[in-house]
Amino acid sequence: MSFTGGAYAELVAASRYTLVPEVISAEHAVAAAVPASMAVVLVRTANVVEGESVLVEAASGAIGGYLARLAKERGARVVATAGAGKPVPDADEVLDHNDPDWRQEVPEGIDVLFESVGGPRAAELTTKLVPRGRILAYGLLSGEFPTYSVAALAGRGLTLIGFGGLDAYAEDVAAARAEALGLVAGGTLTPVLDRTYPLADVAAAHARVESREGVGKVVLIP
Repeated sequence: MSFTGGAYAELVAASRYTLVPEVISAEHAVAAAVPASMAVVLVRTANVVEGESVLVEAASGAIGGYLARLAKERGARVVATAGAGKPVPDADEVLDHNDPDWRQEVPEGIDVLFESVGGPRAAELTTKLVPRGRILAYGLLSGEFPTYSVAALAGRGLTLIGFGGLDAYAEDVAAARAEALGLVAGGTLTPVLDRTYPLADVAAAHARVESREGVGKVVLIP
């Protein structure tokens, strides 16, 4: 695993390691380690508490699915977005994010927004948050950065925390990895594994990811 692009290799010199519980297969460990660790850090940073409402974007994906599960474990109501027909087992309400007007369907009273889409319309969701709500921006699925008005955030006491680069949180994610794998081993989190491919078929693996047809991680087997 790497925090940089192009991390395909049979052997890698690593500066640190994580012990994987024996009950977790290598494929499931790879599929879960980074996204589950990120979810642990995000939920902890957001300080989600019982009775709050959270909105999880792209919740059928790896990080989004873990966020929904961990928020539910803390007693939160979970509103999620996903592609039509894609399951989000831990969501109380699911919105189709392929609908261009899905943001209008988000209920008001959201305490925490886990924002992974970005783009020029991301700021529209600030009106759905309660005063002193929290936004944790950690992804750019749209390919564009969100634009937030400082006046709009400050006027309602909203907190915006960015997770734009893993380097800034590498130590936090690494520290959370053992906890995340423990949650997988204990059954709280279920690895979201879409498909595995041999390393020689990396082009097919990339095509699978780009198609957005799958749910979960695509793993290469060296």
